[in-house]
Amino acid sequence: MSVGPFVILDDVFDDTTVIDRLYDLLVNGSVSIPVEPPNFIRMDDLEYSPERSELDNLLRKVVQKVWMDKLYALLKGRDELIGFECWNNNLPNDSQVKSLAGGNAGLNYHVDKDEVAYSQRDELRLPMYATAFYIGPKEGLNGGELMINTRGLEHYREYGGGLIDMDDSTNWIKIPYKYNRVAVFDGSCPHFVMPVVATPQGGKRVSIAVNPWDKEIGK
Repeated sequence: MSVGPFVILDDVFDDTTVIDRLYDLLVNGSVSIPVEPPNFIRMDDLEYSPERSELDNLLRKVVQKVWMDKLYALLKGRDELIGFECWNNNLPNDSQVKSLAGGNAGLNYHVDKDEVAYSQRDELRLPMYATAFYIGPKEGLNGGELMINTRGLEHYREYGGGLIDMDDSTNWIKIPYKYNRVAVFDGSCPHFVMPVVATPQGGKRVSIAVNPWDKEIGK
């Protein structure tokens, strides 16, 4: 379904073997630490290669399915597309501070941005779209809803460094977690993840960001 500039698509993969394996690697396997930005995959480098790690090839399959197959209409005619930034969040994560929306076991208020440009030059560079693709667990998750503010950068400039006024309910969209669901929204919209109340034993709420960019990032 879509709400204005927001798109929610369920059952992205008909055969979920790819995302189930990716989930297993990120939660139980040898790469059970987050893939952190900038992890950039160029538009002309999406094909499988035996020289890459299994993780890198699986991420490329996710990019192809989400953007080349399911959501290409959002990119069609935009010749400026260069590539996709991919990373994951495994929640709950006890390192999250408690002072901002999201808090402990959630993900704090932010906008997806070029972190290098922001940290080095205080330059706020945003992706064409922000995405959240949910790859696990299949069931048994309580909490972890994605909260998106529709005021965009106006809201971020007002609250980007401190506590958020959650009484302003008219400007928030809540998207429940669902396995094999992707949420796509304007890159200027700040967002956070509500605390994860419960997960299956040994499980994590794992989301993959697959953000398209029209410029080089991480430099």
